[in-house]
Amino acid sequence: ALITLLAITVYWNSLHGKFIWDDRGLIKNNIYIAQQSNISVFFTHDMNVGSDSSGQSNYYRPLQMLTNKIDYIFWGLNPFGYHLTNLFFHILAAFMVFWFVETLFTNRMVSCVTSLLFVLHPVHVETVSYIAGRSDPLVTFFMLLSLTLYAKYILRYRRSLYIFSLLAFILALLSKENSVILPFLIILLDYVYGRKPTPQRLLPFFGLLIGFMFLRHF
Repeated sequence: ALITLLAITVYWNSLHGKFIWDDRGLIKNNIYIAQQSNISVFFTHDMNVGSDSSGQSNYYRPLQMLTNKIDYIFWGLNPFGYHLTNLFFHILAAFMVFWFVETLFTNRMVSCVTSLLFVLHPVHVETVSYIAGRSDPLVTFFMLLSLTLYAKYILRYRRSLYIFSLLAFILALLSKENSVILPFLIILLDYVYGRKPTPQRLLPFFGLLIGFMFLRHF
């Protein structure tokens, strides 16, 4: 509740912002956002698909474009709703910081302070206030979710936790490219818990990474 309250208090003024810069090409003037279309187009093209921007984009972030499409269904071209969604994902990312730190240190006070510092830190202002910056809170949420589920798997050895960790990694890859570092963070987690990394646990993560690299290249 405190995380949510502070986030809303700090970012309330951002909810009244307009579409700026890349927001226009990605949302306002994008034919696949404003018209009825098959959402698969976001998974088979770069971020400029349907945009009034010329040329191809070097970015492949279908999950971000999908959330933009969902926002349009509910809000049309009212930027308030898009800003609200950005704030929502930032709060979710802060929740994940809390859960991840609490899993690592089993200290509620440490996780509380850490997550509050995260939700209030000014380094996040652009990614929360700028609609097109949504990929950052998205990838943060899914990366931390994957890491936390993997840490829980190490502690409990429940197969379902491992599978959900892999699924969260897929969603992180579809959110932003910097999620490619996650398999290497998984190796670090193994060492944190005194476990020797094994091929059985690591190969699925690196297999998804290689698959994503081929998908993005072609």
